[in-house]
Amino acid sequence: MAADLTTAERKTFIGLLQAIGDGDGAAVADRVLQFSNKSPTGKGSDAFISDVKTMCSKDCLGYGTGLNIGKVIREMMQLMYRHSVPIDGNYATLIANMLCLEGMARDLEPRFNVLDVAYPLLRAHQLLGDHAFQRVFATAQWLLPLPLWEASYRLTMYAALNGEQLKRYQI
Repeated sequence: MAADLTTAERKTFIGLLQAIGDGDGAAVADRVLQFSNKSPTGKGSDAFISDVKTMCSKDCLGYGTGLNIGKVIREMMQLMYRHSVPIDGNYATLIANMLCLEGMARDLEPRFNVLDVAYPLLRAHQLLGDHAFQRVFATAQWLLPLPLWEASYRLTMYAALNGEQLKRYQI
């Protein structure tokens, strides 16, 4: 499945992944509430935010902690259902794709962690901002030689399999 995202949708989804990786329950809830223009207000959103914070405090321990993003997303979806938090089609497509890919990766290699692989890119995006990150990455794709990209790939695969040991080196 493919989704053509607007800039706002892309920023919101990347922000969700960053918030999960950072273990920030309030930011996770905020990003999820941006998944639709018809988000609940008042007591409904307050209860949702509280439940997401509770869920994140026990399951979203951050990068390099063996975080099971599939479990976190499934629990988040259950909370969305329980609190009647709507989701637009593009986000539903992204979530379904993410759950499928994460499940396949975990079946093939149980130690593989999608979030730990994405850490360098998510952190760079967080530090540089969206526009600068896009420009830097697009330029780097053309300028850096293939052996450097291959080394980067090997490093991210190592991080995906050994994220818990690399936790002490996080930025």
